[in-house]
Amino acid sequence: LCQITEDPEESCSDGVDNDCDGDFDCNDSDCADDFVCTCEPEPEICDDGIDNDCDGFIDCDDVDCNLDPVCLPPGPENDFCDDAIPVECGETISGTTISANLDDAGFCGTSNTAPGVWYSVNHLGIVTASTCNQADYDTKLSVYGGTCDELECIAGNDDTAGCGGFTTELTWGGSGEDEKLLVHGFGSSTGNFDLTVTCEDYAENDLCENASGPLVSGDVIAGTTTTATLDEPPDIDCGTSVTAPGVWYDVIGTGTTMTASTCNDGDPGTGGANYDTKISVYCADCEVKECITGNDDTSGCSGFSTQLDWPTQEGRTYKVLVHGFGSATGDFDLAISDDEVPYEGPLNDCDGVPADQDLCPGTYIPESVPTSGRLRPNNSALQSIDGVFTTAAPNPEGVLYTTEDTGGCSCEQIVDGLDVGQGHLRNGCSFSVMDEWVEYVDSFSFCGDCLEANGTPGCENGDCEAAVCAVDSFCCDFFWDGICAAEAEEICLNGGICDAAAAPVGPLTTEGGRMFAPEPVSKDPNYVPKEEQ
Repeated sequence: LCQITEDPEESCSDGVDNDCDGDFDCNDSDCADDFVCTCEPEPEICDDGIDNDCDGFIDCDDVDCNLDPVCLPPGPENDFCDDAIPVECGETISGTTISANLDDAGFCGTSNTAPGVWYSVNHLGIVTASTCNQADYDTKLSVYGGTCDELECIAGNDDTAGCGGFTTELTWGGSGEDEKLLVHGFGSSTGNFDLTVTCEDYAENDLCENASGPLVSGDVIAGTTTTATLDEPPDIDCGTSVTAPGVWYDVIGTGTTMTASTCNDGDPGTGGANYDTKISVYCADCEVKECITGNDDTSGCSGFSTQLDWPTQEGRTYKVLVHGFGSATGDFDLAISDDEVPYEGPLNDCDGVPADQDLCPGTYIPESVPTSGRLRPNNSALQSIDGVFTTAAPNPEGVLYTTEDTGGCSCEQIVDGLDVGQGHLRNGCSFSVMDEWVEYVDSFSFCGDCLEANGTPGCENGDCEAAVCAVDSFCCDFFWDGICAAEAEEICLNGGICDAAAAPVGPLTTEGGRMFAPEPVSKDPNYVPKEEQ
């Protein structure tokens, strides 16, 4: 039998029909105006004295407020990211995570499971933060960029070899902006520590644009990658992957096969290294970083050191990157030499045009004639390593030609190809000559990577891609494999849709001593066909 304990009903959230009228809690009319029955839940605010989420608990008594700063017990002054204490390079500062709160900063080199405290570091260069042998608990270190509201992980570490008591050392490349350093612990460990921050400037030749040199054959130069940074992989992988910090050198070509070496073979003249080195060689344009070749370990060179040969053009500048396997860094001696035999084979002429599309291998930039000071108005010559032809003023329409337009050919090579007057060598190629050559180049449609498995859907030549995928949709829906490449050879190459690769051009002559080409679609808005002049 029901026993009346309240009449009218006053307890509106206990699940009991206290007044025995057949209804309980908010279904009882007596509870119509009770807070529990009229409350509309919202996220709990932890310092307004209101039960916002209607669960019967207010502010810090609500479990939703357990990690809210207003409800946490007082901790160290740098308990929160916004209160990070600045630390200068060379400074050692004492700290504690006892009574600190869990930051829930997420994984950054290591997991964040224990309370931590925050510091800020600002240095452009190599920064090392350390609790090594100077903490009474198992420490971790993580460093972040960004803001405290949107932390961006840079690096982190747990235990470090040689540091007792599971203490920690962490090294990263400082950006010159404020970076947030979190000292925390393994598991739920907390304790006391001394934090030491040391700094080094980046290597002077850390960036391609700041390459040391120029080096010439016979030079041996000491270097280090310990104060260098990683160079934008995977875009600059060259002959071997780029995964470790590296430093850059300018080397001047001799027209022979040259060698860059860190080889540990007992001969100081071939260099040496105390770590696992790699070497890559690029063309001179640091923005493009066009790869020539690269190498990792070399037979006969102990300690996983390296030797690399590449053919050169006389007087051309090459960029040599000394880097390492994995994340290895260290000290080295770089030796540059050549075989003193003029090189006459194919080579990368660093004109920015892929070898299989280069109609003029062996292009020199800048070309020997004319000099920029002798260009006639509205004539063009290849004077800049960026592959853009220099055009003399006034050029009011801003006509522009590049080595991509010309198939990798300079003005003097175009003059040879078209067999036009030698005045173009003295004064630069006229717009009409340039347009005639561009029309010839445009008559080619190179197959590109369609003739090889490339691991991605489709291939570089759109017409070939469409033709192959019309009979084998796998090639566009999934990836271009060896079967797709074989189909491209049959359908596209043999079917005349695209050309396999460029062949070096000689003089292109027909009747009258000139190459015949259809009327070009001129890049020069003022161009007038010869027969109409």
